[in-house]
Amino acid sequence: IKERSQKPENDIISQLLQVELDGQKLSEDELLGFCVVLLLAGNETTTNWLSSTILTLAENPDIQERIAKNPEDISLLLEEVLRLRSPAQYLSRIAKQDVELGGQTIKKGGLVSAWLASANRDEIVFPNADRVDLDRKNMDHVAFGHGIHFCLGAPLARVEASVTIKKLLQRIKNIRLQTEDIQLNQSTVTFSIKELPIRFDKV
Repeated sequence: IKERSQKPENDIISQLLQVELDGQKLSEDELLGFCVVLLLAGNETTTNWLSSTILTLAENPDIQERIAKNPEDISLLLEEVLRLRSPAQYLSRIAKQDVELGGQTIKKGGLVSAWLASANRDEIVFPNADRVDLDRKNMDHVAFGHGIHFCLGAPLARVEASVTIKKLLQRIKNIRLQTEDIQLNQSTVTFSIKELPIRFDKV
């Protein structure tokens, strides 16, 4: 940030340094916060979503066959992976006022963690929630949040994931795991795979 404020270049930090609202520029803390959001929400989550999609395909040869015959179903697969293996596991918010929820009182200023991954496997909302089902009638998951907290980057992430998986499946087929022991990164914030050893055939 210090370098770009002295010598701007054609990059996002230089552009953020130029942003003004009502004559005010972003503070250094706001800029740092923006960079963290761009790195995590704009990069890591999509990367994790893609690796989870490959894992889901490797675990489900029948879905691979279906997608090969019906590539338009890639969007259904991607939404089901979002629901099943939400890249962002939870979001935290601070209560603006006292509120009662489910018989519990949440005080103003209290920290609330909404577990998106748990909501996306709610059997009342998603029958057979632990199963991949491309014909699921309800695809109304909360992997991207909800309401005013809905992810601004969701449309871009969906395009990125769709194009990537489509291009990949034009080049490889018969994806299979080399090991059943898939190691996840130790994080409560994201669902992310440490290593994903696979084999595949060329199309």
